[in-house]
Amino acid sequence: MKIYFTVKETPYCPTNYGIFECKIKEDGDGRKKEVCSLVACCRVELSSPINIS
Repeated sequence: MKIYFTVKETPYCPTNYGIFECKIKEDGDGRKKEVCSLVACCRVELSSPINIS
């Protein structure tokens, strides 16, 4: 499972942008599924994801 953080547009933040923790999981058929959770609201849209090893 790969975990990374990224900034996405969201209606749940007053600034319309939030930092999301995303996980890529593989199901039994080998298909990949991305599941993201809102961590915090932010003011600036970042252009690339923040990878954490």
